[in-house]
Amino acid sequence: MIGADTLVWDGLRTIVARMPDVELAGETFEPRGAAEAVALAAPDAVLLCSPLQGRSSAGLARRLRERCPGVKIVVLAEGLEAEDLPTYAAARVSGYLVVGALNAAALQLGLRAVLQANLVVAADAVAAAVGAAFSAGALAVTRSPAVVLKEREQAVLRGLAAGLTRDEIASAEHLSVRTVERIVATLAIQFDAPSAFVLGMKAARLQLVS
Repeated sequence: MIGADTLVWDGLRTIVARMPDVELAGETFEPRGAAEAVALAAPDAVLLCSPLQGRSSAGLARRLRERCPGVKIVVLAEGLEAEDLPTYAAARVSGYLVVGALNAAALQLGLRAVLQANLVVAADAVAAAVGAAFSAGALAVTRSPAVVLKEREQAVLRGLAAGLTRDEIASAEHLSVRTVERIVATLAIQFDAPSAFVLGMKAARLQLVS
Protein backbone atom coordinates (compact mmCIF):
# COMPACT_ATOMS: atom_id res chain seq x y z
CA MET A 1 0.00 0.00 0.00
CA ILE A 2 1.30 3.42 -0.98
CA GLY A 3 -0.73 6.14 0.70
CA ALA A 4 -0.97 9.09 3.01
CA ASP A 5 -0.92 9.06 6.80
CA THR A 6 -4.54 10.20 7.22
CA LEU A 7 -7.74 8.98 8.86
CA VAL A 8 -9.09 8.07 5.41
CA TRP A 9 -6.07 5.88 4.79
CA ASP A 10 -6.53 4.27 8.21
CA GLY A 11 -10.04 3.33 7.08
CA LEU A 12 -8.75 1.85 3.83
CA ARG A 13 -6.15 -0.14 5.75
CA THR A 14 -8.91 -1.55 7.97
CA ILE A 15 -10.96 -2.57 4.93
CA VAL A 16 -7.98 -4.38 3.41
CA ALA A 17 -7.17 -6.06 6.74
CA ARG A 18 -10.67 -7.52 6.81
CA MET A 19 -10.19 -9.26 3.47
CA PRO A 20 -9.19 -12.79 4.58
CA ASP A 21 -7.45 -13.69 1.31
CA VAL A 22 -5.29 -10.54 1.24
CA GLU A 23 -2.01 -10.10 3.13
CA LEU A 24 -0.39 -6.68 3.51
CA ALA A 25 3.22 -7.03 2.35
CA GLY A 26 4.30 -3.48 3.15
CA GLU A 27 3.28 0.15 3.40
CA THR A 28 4.87 3.51 2.65
CA PHE A 29 3.79 7.15 2.76
CA GLU A 30 6.76 8.43 0.74
CA PRO A 31 6.42 8.55 -3.09
CA ARG A 32 10.17 8.80 -3.58
CA GLY A 33 11.65 5.35 -3.57
CA ALA A 34 8.21 3.72 -3.53
CA ALA A 35 8.75 1.97 -6.87
CA GLU A 36 12.03 0.51 -5.62
CA ALA A 37 10.39 -0.61 -2.35
CA VAL A 38 7.63 -2.36 -4.30
CA ALA A 39 10.20 -4.07 -6.52
CA LEU A 40 11.96 -5.43 -3.40
CA ALA A 41 8.72 -6.58 -1.72
CA ALA A 42 7.48 -8.19 -4.97
CA PRO A 43 3.74 -8.12 -4.09
CA ASP A 44 0.96 -9.36 -6.36
CA ALA A 45 -0.76 -5.96 -6.23
CA VAL A 46 -0.19 -2.36 -5.15
CA LEU A 47 -2.88 -0.10 -3.70
CA LEU A 48 -1.85 3.41 -4.74
CA CYS A 49 -3.43 6.48 -3.15
CA SER A 50 -3.85 9.64 -5.22
CA PRO A 51 -3.02 12.42 -4.72
CA LEU A 52 0.17 11.95 -2.73
CA GLN A 53 1.75 14.99 -1.08
CA GLY A 54 -0.54 17.21 -3.13
CA ARG A 55 0.33 15.66 -6.51
CA SER A 56 -1.32 13.10 -8.76
CA SER A 57 0.07 9.56 -8.53
CA ALA A 58 -0.06 9.06 -12.30
CA GLY A 59 3.70 9.44 -12.66
CA LEU A 60 4.32 7.00 -9.83
CA ALA A 61 1.96 4.51 -11.49
CA ARG A 62 4.08 4.77 -14.64
CA ARG A 63 7.30 4.17 -12.68
CA LEU A 64 5.72 1.21 -10.89
CA ARG A 65 4.82 -0.36 -14.24
CA GLU A 66 8.36 0.14 -15.51
CA ARG A 67 9.96 -1.42 -12.41
CA CYS A 68 7.30 -4.10 -11.78
CA PRO A 69 5.74 -5.08 -15.11
CA GLY A 70 3.68 -7.94 -13.65
CA VAL A 71 2.16 -6.23 -10.61
CA LYS A 72 -1.50 -5.20 -10.45
CA ILE A 73 -1.86 -1.49 -9.72
CA VAL A 74 -5.09 -0.29 -8.11
CA VAL A 75 -5.47 3.49 -7.82
CA LEU A 76 -7.58 4.77 -4.92
CA ALA A 77 -8.34 8.38 -5.87
CA GLU A 78 -9.89 11.05 -3.69
CA GLY A 79 -11.56 12.54 -6.78
CA LEU A 80 -11.61 12.14 -10.53
CA GLU A 81 -8.26 13.08 -12.14
CA ALA A 82 -9.59 13.35 -15.68
CA GLU A 83 -6.42 14.83 -17.17
CA ASP A 84 -4.30 11.99 -15.76
CA LEU A 85 -6.46 9.09 -16.95
CA PRO A 86 -4.45 8.57 -20.17
CA THR A 87 -1.28 8.21 -18.08
CA TYR A 88 -2.98 5.66 -15.82
CA ALA A 89 -4.21 3.84 -18.92
CA ALA A 90 -0.69 3.79 -20.39
CA ALA A 91 0.53 2.35 -17.08
CA ARG A 92 -2.09 -0.41 -17.51
CA VAL A 93 -3.58 0.03 -14.05
CA SER A 94 -5.93 -2.79 -13.09
CA GLY A 95 -8.41 -0.50 -11.36
CA TYR A 96 -9.26 3.13 -10.69
CA LEU A 97 -11.58 3.58 -7.71
CA VAL A 98 -12.84 6.98 -6.60
CA VAL A 99 -13.03 6.42 -2.87
CA GLY A 100 -15.51 9.21 -2.19
CA ALA A 101 -18.05 7.63 -4.56
CA LEU A 102 -18.10 4.25 -2.80
CA ASN A 103 -19.14 3.12 0.66
CA ALA A 104 -16.99 0.63 2.60
CA ALA A 105 -18.86 -2.45 1.32
CA ALA A 106 -18.76 -1.32 -2.30
CA LEU A 107 -15.08 -0.40 -2.00
CA GLN A 108 -14.21 -3.85 -0.66
CA LEU A 109 -16.20 -5.49 -3.46
CA GLY A 110 -14.48 -3.24 -5.97
CA LEU A 111 -11.07 -4.26 -4.64
CA ARG A 112 -12.04 -7.92 -4.85
CA ALA A 113 -13.23 -7.48 -8.43
CA VAL A 114 -9.99 -5.79 -9.44
CA LEU A 115 -7.65 -8.16 -7.60
CA GLN A 116 -9.40 -11.40 -8.54
CA ALA A 117 -11.12 -10.70 -11.85
CA ASN A 118 -8.85 -8.12 -13.51
CA LEU A 119 -11.66 -5.60 -13.87
CA VAL A 120 -11.43 -1.84 -14.02
CA VAL A 121 -14.23 -0.66 -11.75
CA ALA A 122 -15.64 2.85 -11.80
CA ALA A 123 -18.57 4.70 -10.29
CA ASP A 124 -21.12 6.39 -12.57
CA ALA A 125 -19.49 9.79 -12.93
CA VAL A 126 -16.02 8.30 -13.30
CA ALA A 127 -17.03 5.83 -16.00
CA ALA A 128 -18.62 8.67 -17.97
CA ALA A 129 -15.35 10.63 -17.91
CA VAL A 130 -12.99 7.74 -18.62
CA GLY A 131 -13.90 7.59 -22.31
CA ALA A 132 -11.41 6.12 -24.74
CA ALA A 133 -8.62 5.88 -22.15
CA PHE A 134 -10.26 2.86 -20.52
CA SER A 135 -12.60 1.79 -23.32
CA ALA A 136 -11.11 -1.71 -23.38
CA GLY A 137 -11.67 -2.38 -19.71
CA ALA A 138 -13.89 0.14 -17.92
CA LEU A 139 -17.03 -1.24 -16.32
CA ALA A 140 -19.70 1.40 -15.72
CA VAL A 141 -21.93 0.81 -12.73
CA THR A 142 -25.02 2.54 -14.07
CA ARG A 143 -28.36 3.27 -12.51
CA SER A 144 -30.92 0.62 -13.48
CA PRO A 145 -34.67 1.10 -13.73
CA ALA A 146 -36.73 0.19 -10.67
CA VAL A 147 -36.32 -3.50 -9.99
CA VAL A 148 -38.60 -5.72 -7.95
CA LEU A 149 -36.66 -8.62 -6.47
CA LYS A 150 -37.97 -11.77 -4.88
CA GLU A 151 -37.06 -12.51 -1.28
CA ARG A 152 -34.56 -15.22 -2.25
CA GLU A 153 -32.94 -12.92 -4.82
CA GLN A 154 -32.54 -10.20 -2.20
CA ALA A 155 -31.00 -12.72 0.20
CA VAL A 156 -28.48 -13.87 -2.42
CA LEU A 157 -27.60 -10.28 -3.32
CA ARG A 158 -27.08 -9.44 0.36
CA GLY A 159 -24.67 -12.34 0.60
CA LEU A 160 -22.76 -11.27 -2.50
CA ALA A 161 -22.61 -7.67 -1.29
CA ALA A 162 -21.14 -8.96 1.99
CA GLY A 163 -18.46 -10.87 0.09
CA LEU A 164 -19.82 -14.36 0.86
CA THR A 165 -19.24 -17.36 -1.38
CA ARG A 166 -22.09 -19.30 -2.96
CA ASP A 167 -21.61 -22.08 -0.39
CA GLU A 168 -21.75 -19.59 2.49
CA ILE A 169 -24.89 -17.96 1.09
CA ALA A 170 -26.55 -21.35 0.66
CA SER A 171 -25.76 -22.30 4.25
CA ALA A 172 -26.90 -18.96 5.71
CA GLU A 173 -30.16 -18.89 3.76
CA HIS A 174 -30.92 -22.64 3.99
CA LEU A 175 -30.80 -23.02 0.21
CA SER A 176 -29.05 -25.55 -1.98
CA VAL A 177 -25.86 -24.44 -3.70
CA ARG A 178 -27.53 -25.22 -7.03
CA THR A 179 -30.40 -22.85 -6.18
CA VAL A 180 -27.96 -20.10 -5.26
CA GLU A 181 -26.02 -20.63 -8.49
CA ARG A 182 -29.25 -20.47 -10.51
CA ILE A 183 -30.28 -17.20 -8.82
CA VAL A 184 -26.81 -15.71 -9.34
CA ALA A 185 -26.87 -16.68 -13.03
CA THR A 186 -30.33 -15.13 -13.50
CA LEU A 187 -29.40 -11.90 -11.72
CA ALA A 188 -26.08 -11.67 -13.59
CA ILE A 189 -27.99 -11.61 -16.88
CA GLN A 190 -30.57 -9.15 -15.52
CA PHE A 191 -27.92 -6.70 -14.32
CA ASP A 192 -25.39 -7.33 -17.10
CA ALA A 193 -22.76 -8.46 -14.58
CA PRO A 194 -19.92 -10.63 -15.96
CA SER A 195 -19.16 -12.17 -12.55
CA ALA A 196 -20.58 -12.64 -9.06
CA PHE A 197 -18.09 -10.03 -7.78
CA VAL A 198 -19.51 -7.41 -10.13
CA LEU A 199 -23.08 -8.45 -9.35
CA GLY A 200 -22.51 -7.90 -5.64
CA MET A 201 -20.81 -4.58 -6.32
CA LYS A 202 -23.70 -3.40 -8.49
CA ALA A 203 -26.22 -4.49 -5.85
CA ALA A 204 -24.43 -2.38 -3.23
CA ARG A 205 -23.92 0.58 -5.58
CA LEU A 206 -27.58 0.60 -6.68
CA GLN A 207 -28.74 0.19 -3.08
CA LEU A 208 -30.68 -2.96 -3.93
CA VAL A 209 -29.72 -4.46 -0.60
CA SER A 210 -29.55 -2.99 2.88
